[in-house]
Amino acid sequence: MSERAEHDEHDHDDVFDDDGRPGRAPHREDGWREQGYRRDGGRPQPVPAGPGLFTHALETSALVVAAALLIAWALPHAVQWQLVTLAMASVAAVTFYTAMRVTGSLFLSGYLLTWGLLLTAWLTWERFAGPWHEIVLAGLVIPALVLAPVGAVAVGHHREAVERDRRAEADRAGIMELRRWERKLAKHGAPGCTILDVRALDGGGTEVRGRLGKATDFRHPITYDTLAGIAPGIAVSERTDPDGAYFSRPPNGSAADFTLHVRPKRHGQRPDVHLPMENRPLTVCRPMGFGVFDNGREYRLTLREVCVLIIGVRDAGKSNLINVFLSNLAGCVDSVIWMIDMKGGRTARPWVIPYLQGFAARPVIDWVAVDRAGAKLMLETALAAGDHRARTDTSFEKIQPTADKPAIFIVCDDVSRLFGHNTVTRNEGEGKITNYGLATLGSQLVELYRSEAIDLVGAGQRLVNDLWGTTGIKSQAEVRFGLRVTDAGEGSRIFPDYPAAARLLAHLRDPGSAVVKNRDGVSAAIQLYRVGSEERIRNRALWAGDPEACLRPALEPGLVAALGDAYAGRWTRPEIASLLDIWRREANIAPEPEEPDDEFSKIIARLEFDREKPVDPRRAKAREIVRESGIHGITVGRVLTRLEALGMTVARETVQRWFAEDESRYGLMRRGQHGSRLWHWVNLSSDDDTPGRAM
Repeated sequence: MSERAEHDEHDHDDVFDDDGRPGRAPHREDGWREQGYRRDGGRPQPVPAGPGLFTHALETSALVVAAALLIAWALPHAVQWQLVTLAMASVAAVTFYTAMRVTGSLFLSGYLLTWGLLLTAWLTWERFAGPWHEIVLAGLVIPALVLAPVGAVAVGHHREAVERDRRAEADRAGIMELRRWERKLAKHGAPGCTILDVRALDGGGTEVRGRLGKATDFRHPITYDTLAGIAPGIAVSERTDPDGAYFSRPPNGSAADFTLHVRPKRHGQRPDVHLPMENRPLTVCRPMGFGVFDNGREYRLTLREVCVLIIGVRDAGKSNLINVFLSNLAGCVDSVIWMIDMKGGRTARPWVIPYLQGFAARPVIDWVAVDRAGAKLMLETALAAGDHRARTDTSFEKIQPTADKPAIFIVCDDVSRLFGHNTVTRNEGEGKITNYGLATLGSQLVELYRSEAIDLVGAGQRLVNDLWGTTGIKSQAEVRFGLRVTDAGEGSRIFPDYPAAARLLAHLRDPGSAVVKNRDGVSAAIQLYRVGSEERIRNRALWAGDPEACLRPALEPGLVAALGDAYAGRWTRPEIASLLDIWRREANIAPEPEEPDDEFSKIIARLEFDREKPVDPRRAKAREIVRESGIHGITVGRVLTRLEALGMTVARETVQRWFAEDESRYGLMRRGQHGSRLWHWVNLSSDDDTPGRAM
């Protein structure tokens, strides 16, 4: 901070009261406006004078010389030289005075006065010698050539002075804003804080970044927990909502660093933030997005080697977050999803339907269990998979998930019916299935097989043994998504070492708002992404299961053989087979026709176009796009671009195969070549009752 800035800070410290609002600093390129900031000091960087300044000075000087010659030529000889001298001297004096009043630059004003004196002397001289005398011309042109570069220096110096003044004014306004927030925190019980940065967010609200003060002879240090306790008072002072002010710790910050978030007063529920459907391959070894902070930045999390717990009351957004997990994992080329859906498969169904319709080569969810017996078998199989990988893997430390050896994620939508409530069921041939036995299997899974790339993602309403059976899973869950809870006591079970975060959970009002704890600490409040609709899930599942893209991986052959019938029969067991039949009927999926015996019937079956047969929605949309192109036709590349804009990403080879079948097998379209590109048209030569008219 410069001496002038420090002097201004102390001089203006009492000018702005707690409600004073200094002027705003200029906008930043990243969309945030810095209302207050501190410079680190040091010598300021020079301000560029601007491109083309010397060229501009030369052009201006040439215009002045041309104007002087024009005046000398047009001025009648009857005009006395005394009048010319007096008029030009007056103009020079007025120009000098005006420049000093407007710019305050003696250098620039003196430069303009020099031009005025030069023109006055030259016009006086030309009254005696004539304007076209060689000496007179030299007396104007030579000084002009000297003054032109001097003018560039004068204007550049003035611009630098203006920029320095603007920066100093912005510094003064920024420092006043910082001091205002320091006084505000001191009044609410946190004296000695140093505010480093104040930012106004585009969506409204403010983000204040600061540092706690050190202990002195007269003051004990303020801890972060004490600081977090004054958030309700700040919300009252700022006239915002009860949850409109809260504190968080910045990533990689010290124990003294903090960030104060002040949300604007809202009217109604916060708008949803839909999950971006970017259909591109992902990996569990890199961070993936799950929501956005109040400042608009995305919250990203790496899912490799983590056990995830999702806790919140009813209607807090747990099932939606499970779908966000499924959507992210669906795009990972190195993850296999097993799901325990104790709500009868309600969450898993839209992810499996495209596979049942025959539009996907593999389902997004590799295995679904909908009852306790199926869950027990899945957990036991997962333990067997971990044991097999531990015995057969030759890596020194842990498995690096790849497409050939993917990570296995067991996603459970409702753990209370699986691990909790002292539930006991009887399974024919296996005896009792207790909640404690299932919870023990889950605990063994998360305790033993992290290195074998097997982990659990579970959602529940409370983080207590009554719902989770044991403390084993809780003790190993480094990643916890805390959604809305009923009181701070419930929040303290989720974040026992973070009382401020526990209190914040009790004040969250909107579904989908969450606080996340990971290895780096507790995050600020996050607005979780929302999947939105079943159609978006269907498009994601179609893309992930595209036969041409081959995105969804399969377990390594050696592991599949080791798991035996427990894994091989996951879709054919009676309880799952009957559920799949129900899903097929609800989705109007016709049963597969029997294969005819004679060769002629087989040919007819292949050529017949069934209008009632379900068609891949992406294929139907591609046909519609071709039909809309009319007689002009369209290329496969343009079809792919329009499909991607609709969130229906598909491989180029798949679209080419569809169009080839529609041309040769069904006669729905035809193709031709314009230059080096193949174009496709609707088959307008067919009759009205042919399939070409029914696309």
